[in-house]
Amino acid sequence: MTQFYQNNMPYYIGQWENNMKNGQGNLYYNNGNIQYGGQWENDMFHGEGKLYYQNGRICYDGQWTYNTMRGKCKYYDEDGYIEYEGQCENNMKSGYGISYNKHGTFVETIVDGKIGYIDARICYIGQWENDMKNGEGKMYNQNGKLYYDGQWKNNLPHGQGKYYREDGTLIYDGQWENNMYNGEGKYYRDDGTIYYEGQFKNDVFCGQGRIYYKNGPLSGLWENNVFQG
Repeated sequence: MTQFYQNNMPYYIGQWENNMKNGQGNLYYNNGNIQYGGQWENDMFHGEGKLYYQNGRICYDGQWTYNTMRGKCKYYDEDGYIEYEGQCENNMKSGYGISYNKHGTFVETIVDGKIGYIDARICYIGQWENDMKNGEGKMYNQNGKLYYDGQWKNNLPHGQGKYYREDGTLIYDGQWENNMYNGEGKYYRDDGTIYYEGQFKNDVFCGQGRIYYKNGPLSGLWENNVFQG
């Protein structure tokens, strides 16, 4: 075990080989708090290791490849709350992962007469690429209720997806582009019946579509939510 000190404070305590940090060891800030604890190879973070903020709270817990966060990991904010748990690549969220609400709690719910709990800490579950939501994923509100389930591109709903109300009823099921209804889709009433079915552009009825009224459907061409015939 090798120990290095600066100004009577620990700098590095751990294993040493070939005049470099190799093996298990801890690196410290100037204030004496630990900066990194884990495995090393040739003076670099490599293997399993934990990175810390200067206030002593954990920042990152996971796998490293030569100073780069890569593999299974957990991210934390400076207050100690978990922000992300999943896969990372090149210091970014990439692959399957879960992001969390900082102030989320467990919300009591009743299903089929039985009391249960929803983990309202969860914000998003799904695929990531380059630190952004990309691919299939589910987004939840602060009460733990699902409000979007579908495809994402660069942190925005994009592709096929479903949008839900707070009570769990479906609002929209169809195609998205840049967080707006674009393409073929269905828009639902509060009671779960279809109100409009057809084409959308930038969140409005635009193109061929059909509205379902009580006295029968109205089908034809729409523009900016106005029936054209």
